[in-house]
Amino acid sequence: MPCCTRASWVLVACILLAAAYGSSASMDHQHLKKLVADHGFGVEVAAGGSAAHMDFVTKGGDVDEKAQRLSKAKKYAEAAKLYQESIDVRVRIFGHDSRETGLAYSQAADNLLEWGKLDEAEVMSRTALKIRQAVGDRDAVYTLEQLEDIEKARKRKARKHKARKARKKARKAAGTPPDARDPANAAAPKSTQHTEF
Repeated sequence: MPCCTRASWVLVACILLAAAYGSSASMDHQHLKKLVADHGFGVEVAAGGSAAHMDFVTKGGDVDEKAQRLSKAKKYAEAAKLYQESIDVRVRIFGHDSRETGLAYSQAADNLLEWGKLDEAEVMSRTALKIRQAVGDRDAVYTLEQLEDIEKARKRKARKHKARKARKKARKAAGTPPDARDPANAAAPKSTQHTEF
């Protein structure tokens, strides 16, 4: 098994089993779970995997898919918890220095970047890069691009902050009232006029 991980062999064995039983190659996780439940021991032996690898193949994908859906729905905090769970599972099953763990760190960094948590995203992305380079993962180039995206987001944030400060300073110098669209002034209560009869 020099070119593939154990999880890859387990997945290949499951797909071959599915093909043997007339299922399409693009089966869903529920069908895969049924195959493993019905023929788990045979798949495990044929693939040279362990029960933990089988558990990851059948359940790990569900966690990743749910985290991706949550991230797309902009529920970043919930997604972050699931991405952390995915990292923990991969570290436990594949070890810290594995392609799978590097991928999990990179996915978590993407979520944090979208959330605007740039410092945390950078930590995750640097960890992913270190792991991916250590194991010779060709996809490390994507993590390098991710780090560039984090730096670009930092620069955009700094430019927005600087522009906001400059507008505020210019308004103050001109004696112009604060802009209601400025987030810093949005919470300011509006004055009310009372009319006496």
